[in-house]
Amino acid sequence: MVASLDQYGHELYRPGDDLGELELRTLISEYLYQSRGVNCLPEQVIVGAGNPALLQMLCKIFEVNLSIGYEDPGYPRAREIFKVNHMKIIPIPVDDEGVCIRKLNEERPRLVYVTPSHQFTLGTIMPVNRRIQLLKWAEEHQSFIIEDDYDGEFRSNGQPIPSLQGLDQHHRVIYMGTFSQSLLPSLRISYMILPLPLIEKGREIASLYKQTVSCHSQLTLAQFIKSGEWQKHINRMRKLYRKKRAVLLEAVRRELGQYVRIRGEN
Repeated sequence: MVASLDQYGHELYRPGDDLGELELRTLISEYLYQSRGVNCLPEQVIVGAGNPALLQMLCKIFEVNLSIGYEDPGYPRAREIFKVNHMKIIPIPVDDEGVCIRKLNEERPRLVYVTPSHQFTLGTIMPVNRRIQLLKWAEEHQSFIIEDDYDGEFRSNGQPIPSLQGLDQHHRVIYMGTFSQSLLPSLRISYMILPLPLIEKGREIASLYKQTVSCHSQLTLAQFIKSGEWQKHINRMRKLYRKKRAVLLEAVRRELGQYVRIRGEN
């Protein structure tokens, strides 16, 4: 933070860009392309104080009483946000590969909220084939997918799977991510990538909310990323969590043995 004070000086006292500081949005777009295969311009990125705040903003982009498919089980806070914004919530069952496409075909919601990198709460990872099926469904029904890339930075086994947004060819995916899980919960800096058809409306809504994260916090994070320390931190955390996971699995197998069944490679 001291370094950002020295570098940016009086810039830190201004209100800031409604969408977020351009420098941070540019670095986010570059990082996501390299790490998650996300294709976006800085103009598509909106920075906000946590995913709940961005979900609240997203709800205002769409009309009231819109139907939204919701993973069942799923992230309860997101469900409550959709509920208070008068969206019609449609529970969609989850199997070993993620959200059920058959149920989506039956219900045809205008939106669907998914956590494909680490399904909340079952922890499953949506394979590429299911992701392609979901994207095909969205394109056929002109629906939008909200991809909450919860824990997308961390994968215990195998190669990372490209994000839905990176596989999307028809601008149907709204991508969401956060630094709260991977850096500091107290930092409260998250981001949302809007597809091209929603950018104009997104800018309009963002101008009403103004920016919810201080310039100082945004530019400090930008400097942390630019210096290379962010990637070093992620690499250290990946190694640490793999070790912790191995210890936990060993203890579960040793102490509980026949009473439990561990599902999924991650």
